[in-house]
This record gives sequence, structure tokens and C-alpha cells, in this order.
Amino acid sequence: MHDEVMPLSGGQKDTFVGWAATLVDSLDTLYIMGLKEEFEEALEFLKQIDFSKPNAERVPVFETTIRYLGGLLGAWDISGHQYPILLEKAKQLGDFLFRAFNTENGIPTPYYWWEKELPKGGTIPGENGVLVAQIASLSLEFIRLSQVTGDLKYENAIQKITDQLENTQNTTALPGLWPSQANCMGPNLTFTSRSFTLGAFADSAFEYLPKNAFNTSKIHICRTIS
Repeated sequence: MHDEVMPLSGGQKDTFVGWAATLVDSLDTLYIMGLKEEFEEALEFLKQIDFSKPNAERVPVFETTIRYLGGLLGAWDISGHQYPILLEKAKQLGDFLFRAFNTENGIPTPYYWWEKELPKGGTIPGENGVLVAQIASLSLEFIRLSQVTGDLKYENAIQKITDQLENTQNTTALPGLWPSQANCMGPNLTFTSRSFTLGAFADSAFEYLPKNAFNTSKIHICRTIS
């Protein structure tokens, strides 16, 4: 299985780790369109995917969350919770991605080099120049995963990000907005960039935050920072 089809050459490419991104991201569409046979065939392929072992050295946390985890949870909800394999695989993937949050400040590394071993008790180094979309566009999926599994660790991980976004919102060069890039090194999230946009690099961050006001128990915080 591969992520994308190359229609002119008839080949394929793995843009997003190689876990069959198009198949997973299309599950809810298949169900909505009433293509039950194709949907159930896709579920058979899904059973073969091991979301604890990527086919790449590094995993883009943002892209993997919105395409794979979002695809699995969307299909789980839209199908009326009839297919346990969807929740099983969502939890497997969520647990894998959760490891990327093991940083000093709880902000996940944007690219998780999953095979690199950390010293005992060590954490993943933070990075500078991280796109705000990469850290503020994970909340819908992880909060929903906590809701459907009953395990609050996913939502708590997101809450650490939300708290730091709230703490920095009025300290940026344009109070109320966050720059397109963040410094995730050290104990706290900081913003020193003076580049602001509602487009690429930041758009999904501003799209996710208002939705969280309807998706989490921390409604007051989400309404404030939205």
C-alpha cells in the first residue's frame, strides 16, 4: 500500500510516511457516499497497517495527525461506531504520536525521528522556527481521541499547548495573533518573529481554535484565544 497514485505514469509515491494516506483519509467519504463495499474493502486493508512502525525515518506530526488520525476518527464517528477496527487503529496511532510530545515544554517536535533512542529520562530537543500551524492544529483529533477512549492523556497533552498559546497571545508584536513561526526551545513557548499571516503556515491554527470551543471542557480558554 502507498499514499498517493501517480495517474499519468501509473506509479505511486509515499508522501506521508507510507501508511496509505489516501485510503485512510477517504474512509469517511466512502461511507457518506454509500459505497459500503468499497468502505469495507478499505477496512480490510486498514487491518494490515501497523501504525506503531512507520515506513520512514521521520514522521511529520501535523500531517500525520490531520490525515491519518483525523481520517480514522472521522470514519469512526460518521459510521456510527460500528467498526471497532477504526477506534483500535486510531488509538494505536495516537499512542505513537503521543511520544512526539516528550519535550521539555510539552510542545511536540514537528518531525518525529522515531528510531532515535533518547537517554534514560531524556526528552526530545525543542526547535526554533516551528510553524504555528504545526503546533496549534492538533487539538481536534487528540481531544476527540480522549473523548472516545476515555483516556485523558491526549487532551492533557493538547492542554499544555493551549495554555502556552494563551500565555503568549498578548505578548507578540501584534497582540491577539501569533506569528507564523514559534520558538519551541526551552521551558516555554515563545514568539519573536514579526511575520504574521492568516494564510499558509498559520491558517489551520486559526481554523482549529474556534472549533475547540465546542469540543472541549476548557471552553472559556478556547473562546478567549479564538
